[in-house]
Amino acid sequence: MTFSELDNQYVWLELQTKNNKSATGGNWASNRIALKCETITINTSKQVVSHAIPGSGVIYGESRTAALDLGMTDKTLSINGIITEQTIVKNFEDSETTNDVSKYLTAHEVSQLIHSYVDSSFAQSNQNPNRLLILMPSRVGEDWDYHAGVTETTLVESCPLIPFTYKARSKDNKQFLFASKPGSFPEKITSATDSVTTALKGFVRNFSTTMQAGQPYMEFSLDFQIADVSFWGGIIYQTYIGERNSLVFPVMCNGYVLVDYDKNIPDVADDGGTLNDNTYGLWDLKSSFTIEAIVTPYDVNGNSSGTIKTSTKTMPYSSSSNNQSHSYMTHTARLDHEMCIFYSTNVQLYLVNDAANAANKPAEYKIKLVITANGTTETLTSAAIIKGETAYSTNPEALYLLTPYHIAATLSVSDGIMSIYLNNSLIATTVHSGKSGTASLPFSMEKSDCYLGVGQSAENKNPITRKQFMGEMHEFAISLNSQSDFPFMHTLLPNFRNTLLYLRFEEVDE
Repeated sequence: MTFSELDNQYVWLELQTKNNKSATGGNWASNRIALKCETITINTSKQVVSHAIPGSGVIYGESRTAALDLGMTDKTLSINGIITEQTIVKNFEDSETTNDVSKYLTAHEVSQLIHSYVDSSFAQSNQNPNRLLILMPSRVGEDWDYHAGVTETTLVESCPLIPFTYKARSKDNKQFLFASKPGSFPEKITSATDSVTTALKGFVRNFSTTMQAGQPYMEFSLDFQIADVSFWGGIIYQTYIGERNSLVFPVMCNGYVLVDYDKNIPDVADDGGTLNDNTYGLWDLKSSFTIEAIVTPYDVNGNSSGTIKTSTKTMPYSSSSNNQSHSYMTHTARLDHEMCIFYSTNVQLYLVNDAANAANKPAEYKIKLVITANGTTETLTSAAIIKGETAYSTNPEALYLLTPYHIAATLSVSDGIMSIYLNNSLIATTVHSGKSGTASLPFSMEKSDCYLGVGQSAENKNPITRKQFMGEMHEFAISLNSQSDFPFMHTLLPNFRNTLLYLRFEEVDE
C-alpha cells in the first residue's frame, strides 16, 4: 500500500476501541481520525545517570564522567497541521457489525470530537485516543533486506508504508544474555493487511485548535506522550518487590485446575441435562473472544548427557524402563509432548514440544490453538518460538525456566480469523475453515467442564494422552472480543465488562 492508496492520509489518531476490536474494527478509517499534518517533531530524550569521577583529571590528565544507562527514555511527539471536514467511521466495542456509524463531519465537529475525546479517560474505550499511527515510506524490512519489489532506486512515493515505531530490526536487537527476538519491527502495510496495525501507544497531553471566521478548516497542535498507561478501574496497578509466586505444575506431576460446569450453572429443569440451562459468563460465550495466559514452561526433554534428579523444572532423563521418569514418559514421547494450558470441548490451547532430539537440548515449544466452530475443527500452530539460549555455553540452556511468557489466542467471528500472540507479537494466524461467505462464523462454548493444565479427561492417568502441563501458571483470562494489542506483558488487565473468566495464582511477599 502506497501513499496514494490512502488518499494522502499519513497520520491517524486511534481510539482504544480500535485496538480492542482487532479485525472486527471495520475498514481502515474505522475508529481512527485523520490528521493533515504540516510538521511532526519527534523528540527522544535519553535519561542516563551520570556523575563526574573525582580525581580522574589528576590520574588520567583529563576529567572523566561515569554513566549508568538504565534504559530510560522519554519520547514525545509534537504535531501541527489542519483539521478538515471528513468522514468519521465508528465501530463500537460492543458490536460485531462491520460499520455501525459513518458520517461526514465539519472541521468544527471533528475538532470538538477530538477535544471531547481527550477529555475522557481509559474507562471510555469508545472515546479514549490512546494510539498515534504515523505512516512512513520504507525500503528495508525486518530482515535487513529490501521489501519485495523494492530496490535502492525505488522512488520514495512508490515505497510501501510502515508505521513509525521505536522497534529495532531483529539483527540490531541483540539483548543482554539473550539472542535477538524477531517480529517486533513492523511489516509493510498491504491491501490485505488487517485493519489494526502497530501504532505508538500513549496519551494526548495537549490538544489545541484555532478557529478563524469564514475558514472551513481549523489549525491544530497536538502533543503526544508515548507511555504504557497502567490504570485499571481507576486504580494504579501496584508493583511489588519480592518473590514472584504461581501455581506450580512440577515435572512428572498429575495436577490440574477444574472449572466445574455443574457447580457454576444451575440445572434448571433438574433433569441432569444441559438443554434447558440458563448459562452465563464463560458458558454463554457465542462471539469473538481472547484467551490470555502468563506461564513459565518447564523442560520436558531432560538432558541425555546427564540426569538431574532434584529439579522440579527439568525432567529426569533415563532410557531404563525401570526408571521412574521413563515410566512416566519415555524420552521418545517427550519430543512431541503437548502441554495443555486450557481445555474445553470447542477451544484448546497447548504448548507443543518440537525438539528434534534431547541430546544436550532442552524442549522447544510451539503454540497450538484448536477451535471447533460451525461443525468444523481448525488447528493453528506456530513455529517453535520458546527455545533454549546459548548464552552461557555452547549448548542451549533452558533459560525460559526463569521467564514468564504472555500467550494470547483470539478468534474473530466476523471474519473467522484465528490468531496466536507471544509477548505482544503476532506469530501465527489463519482463517477458520468453518467460515463461509459474508456471514459470521457460528461459535459457542460447550456446556461442559473446562480444565487448566490437562486436556481431555482429567481421570486419564497417562500424562501423554492427558496432555499434562508442566510449568507455572501465573494468570489466566478469557474475555469478549478479539484483541490485537497486549500492552501489559507481566500482568493481565482484562476489561472488567468483557471478562468471562479470570484466575490469578500469584501471591506476593508483604
